[in-house]
Amino acid sequence: MRLHELLVLLALAAPATLSAQGGTATFDALVRRHLAERARRSPEWSTSVGVHLADNRLDDRSATARAGDSARVATELARLRAIDTNRLDQRRRVDWLLLRSALETSAQDVARREWQRRPGGYVPFGAVYGLLTASEPAGPVRMRSLVTRLERFPGAIALGRQQIIAEHTPPFWVDLDAGSARRIAQYLRTELPREAKVYGADSARLARAIGVAAPAVEQYATWLRDTLRAQARGEWAYGTRDYDYRLRHSKLLGDADSDSLIRLGSAAIRETRAQLEALAREIDPSRTWQQLADSSKGLHPSADSVFAAYRAESQRARRFIIEKGLFDVPAGERLDMVLTPPNLRQTYAYGGYSSAAPFEKRQVGRFFVTPVEPGSTPQQVESKLRGHNYGWITVVALHEGYPGHHLQYTRAAKQPNVLRKVYGSEVFGEGWGLYSEELMWRNGFFPSPLARLTQLRMRMWRAARVVIDPSLHTRGMSVDQAVQFFVDTVGLERSDALAEVTRYTTWPTQAVSYIVGHRAIDALRDELKERLGARFDLKRFHSVLLDEGSLPPPLMRRAVLATLGLADTARSSLHSTP
Repeated sequence: MRLHELLVLLALAAPATLSAQGGTATFDALVRRHLAERARRSPEWSTSVGVHLADNRLDDRSATARAGDSARVATELARLRAIDTNRLDQRRRVDWLLLRSALETSAQDVARREWQRRPGGYVPFGAVYGLLTASEPAGPVRMRSLVTRLERFPGAIALGRQQIIAEHTPPFWVDLDAGSARRIAQYLRTELPREAKVYGADSARLARAIGVAAPAVEQYATWLRDTLRAQARGEWAYGTRDYDYRLRHSKLLGDADSDSLIRLGSAAIRETRAQLEALAREIDPSRTWQQLADSSKGLHPSADSVFAAYRAESQRARRFIIEKGLFDVPAGERLDMVLTPPNLRQTYAYGGYSSAAPFEKRQVGRFFVTPVEPGSTPQQVESKLRGHNYGWITVVALHEGYPGHHLQYTRAAKQPNVLRKVYGSEVFGEGWGLYSEELMWRNGFFPSPLARLTQLRMRMWRAARVVIDPSLHTRGMSVDQAVQFFVDTVGLERSDALAEVTRYTTWPTQAVSYIVGHRAIDALRDELKERLGARFDLKRFHSVLLDEGSLPPPLMRRAVLATLGLADTARSSLHSTP
């Protein structure tokens, strides 16, 4: 019996009533029940983490189910808060905070009733794509579940027409989701049959299921464009109160707020600009960093060679960290290069990463590469390829792969703590990716000073995000203003800047994670250097850090100090810290 199956059985066998003010046993039982209940209520989430017990079902997207979510989250939060954290060991105190953060984030999402204003949430493409890319169970078994999920698409989509409230829905999102739905329908008709066949799908039944699902998605896209768009009146801006709540309760950033982030981002822009200017003087005193960056964007692969260029740099990065002895790479991991899924191509300008399900034995991550769209004009093709220039490819390859996200997530999946397998922090994850970029430069990975200039320009891109994201959601910055800020400050291609900003409207606070997380990792490393002196070992630091999971930085600091046997002499600010 695999770990996740044992976990679910244990949870279902847990006592119906949890004793108030309990200690270790009560907390452990609560965690088991929470995970089992989430797996039961969300088959799609269950698939995504590698618990393959209901792969043929879709989530219940009905209003009744959403009301049940609200009651469940409130009950679980009450039970969690009733636990006497003084009776927990240090590791469980960290887990208590992690679970509270996850539940408080869910409570905010439920309270905002996002299911009434996000049309894309009713097209369950992720439920199909997750099965296509999973490593378990066997291919034919997964494909049978995939087909069943496709057959259930019309029911989920019908709920969207019933439950989306036009006056709460942003027109910008309607346009985004209509475009995404059209791409998904095209993918279902043209790409899915070929990909599913590799895993042993029954071609005839798959074709029938696609014949049900694809028209439903196409009709939904038409409804979004022709009916909902004219009626939509909602705003996508998150608002200061909810934005700051998310920083403190989801990101666990203490007393941070939107204003302090804008100040941080502005300072990071000034600092990075100074580094860019100094480097430009070393490379060519007669040219500005912007001129050097613009000319370097002309050095790019052809459209049909972009994939190969990313693959080559990713493989070079993997060899580099092994040969240099920087990291231990888990046995059996693999990183596959794939096209960015159709539902993400409007918001992922260059690509991204999708980790393997943490409970699956084979850790196969997926490196998304956003292609040149078919039918693009020559000018659009050149603009996209300038974004995929060789310097950019070098940095993105290590950020998404080795020693960035892929290494981090495959290491995190090895640790035994089930809660930390399924809950993590994008602040740590994206901070680690940015930290990896600087680490690789310091160790000589970049092939030229121009590549270093590109890396610094990419840091400027991340710094600009820390200004743009809170400005969009709390200060009335428009999409056009944000795009122009990127073009002027970083030199992004306008189409790439638009894809970036579009994503920020749908995912508040994520964009600030890179700079904030990087600085937190740097601060922890410097603290340990000072406290350990000659005993500090960088590789050991990285190992301890990665093996704790993807914890929010304040919790990561506690966990690392505890693992190293060091006292927490200056605890990070957390609301109601146990």
